[in-house]
Amino acid sequence: MLNIVQKYITTFEKDASEETNRRRKAEKDLLSYLQRIKDLEHQHVHQLKEKERMEETMTRQKEEIQAAKRKLHEIHSKHMTEIKSAVNVHEEKLANSKQLLQELQAKNENLLHERDAAVTEAKELHQKNKQRASMITETPDTEFSFAELQKATDGFDEELKIREDEFARIYKGFIRNTNVAIKLFHPQSLKGQAKFYQEVMDITSL
Repeated sequence: MLNIVQKYITTFEKDASEETNRRRKAEKDLLSYLQRIKDLEHQHVHQLKEKERMEETMTRQKEEIQAAKRKLHEIHSKHMTEIKSAVNVHEEKLANSKQLLQELQAKNENLLHERDAAVTEAKELHQKNKQRASMITETPDTEFSFAELQKATDGFDEELKIREDEFARIYKGFIRNTNVAIKLFHPQSLKGQAKFYQEVMDITSL
């Protein structure tokens, strides 16, 4: 009986020891789990803080990006406005230059036309002067009949008389396609005839 009790006690002690070891192990595992949980919570809190920090950083970066976009848009709009204004100014200057060029071309054409007209007029005047000089040169050798002189002055019409002095009367007339001055001497005026011949000689010597 004693042996049985002793055996029972030994078994009980062994079981109690094993139970104690199990409890210690369980307590140790529990402490380990609690520490693990605490570490996880700490990591979670750290991750939450890191997430908040990253979200704040991203929000700030987004705001900075939006501000940069607005600034860039303002700069772009300002530059586009300046470019459009400059283009308008250059287009206006170009239009003014074209108008000025057209006006200068028109003035140049007018000047060329006036020059050509002046050249033509000068040529015609030169030709007329040449013809007149030729007529003056030929006048001393040209003889007109009294009938021609009478016809040229419409019978020595008083309305065609230019002037009259003590020696002769001077008429204007048209003979042989030429405007002429016709001097009609008084029958008794020999001195007037001499003077007339001297005037003719003076004219032909020019």
